[in-house]
Amino acid sequence: MPDERTVVVDYRGTEIDRRLSHHLQGDDLHRQAPVPCRGKVVEAAFQTTVYPSEPAEEFARRFRLASPDLCVPAESARNDKLVMSQGEAHPRRIKYWVPAVDRIYAHLSIRPRAVAAVWSAAMLWGVPEFSDSADTVLFNRGGDKRVARHSLEPTLLRRDMTGLTWSTTLWDLQVRVAPPMMTALHCIRSALLGTHRRPVPEVPGLDPDLVRAVQVADRFMHVWQIGPEEFRACASPFIAAGRLDSVLRLADAGAESVPETTTRLQAVTVFKGKDCAWTTQLKIRVDDRLISVADVGCVELKIAIFYDGEHHLKRRQRDKDFARCHEIQSAGWTVIVLTAGMLHEPERWLPDLAGYIDRIRARQVG
Repeated sequence: MPDERTVVVDYRGTEIDRRLSHHLQGDDLHRQAPVPCRGKVVEAAFQTTVYPSEPAEEFARRFRLASPDLCVPAESARNDKLVMSQGEAHPRRIKYWVPAVDRIYAHLSIRPRAVAAVWSAAMLWGVPEFSDSADTVLFNRGGDKRVARHSLEPTLLRRDMTGLTWSTTLWDLQVRVAPPMMTALHCIRSALLGTHRRPVPEVPGLDPDLVRAVQVADRFMHVWQIGPEEFRACASPFIAAGRLDSVLRLADAGAESVPETTTRLQAVTVFKGKDCAWTTQLKIRVDDRLISVADVGCVELKIAIFYDGEHHLKRRQRDKDFARCHEIQSAGWTVIVLTAGMLHEPERWLPDLAGYIDRIRARQVG
């Protein structure tokens, strides 16, 4: 009978990994490491976490468990509304109240030979956007193999990582981490297979899991400044070439945030339908001065699309954005500014984009 352990063979990312090694992160000195909790407080907090319908104990009001043995202060916990929303999208409806960095520390404390992997490793490699709502994932050379059943368990996978791991320090703990390119490919694969899901706006014509995978690829490409060729060079044996290509055809390193990826994917459905050439990170110049950079747009038709995140709500930033928009429009551009709410309702703005394209072309012909 073959060994049940899954051994990593034919890994091709070593040289690229060396180039990316400076992205490996360690502890956050501004935060306290998870602290031990013992006895009946553990039992009470465990019961409250796993069976939230039960009455809450005082401990559970003041602390959140990262594992059955370690906890963090309640003020270090994640935002309640975000946890609930992301928990509903999780494949097993698990709600993670404690940040990923605290959970990986807690679980590696009792499994020092294990290796931080997939979404847990992504956080340590400088791509944390998806990790807080994802399972804590560990590679084990042997021992248990399981999928997390609740927020206090890690997902354990059998992998022999001999000679492939990288090391960093989390507070007082030396931890081993899966290589960066292996991590990125495992995360893309996880998104495609739906083993981790988070809420994602609709993109007409695209499967939601594909949208998630493109968001993941965009973040790795942008943060690490790598392109599709690095992914293709390392793909075997982690992900089928055809499935990876379906992601890379849509990916773009220019997206500076997850919402910007969604903005591009939604806009491109209209641009392609109208046979328009489109550009990401479109530089807009007036009198040879760089005025702004649009997230996506069409130079030929002078259409510029911007996503405005939360920082744009501040008064000084709003005034700056208004002046920028006025100058761009005065130069003959059509400007579309999107918010998070509009991305979740593409039917509110995609018809407007299609209408702008038709009217601009009609004027050009006339």
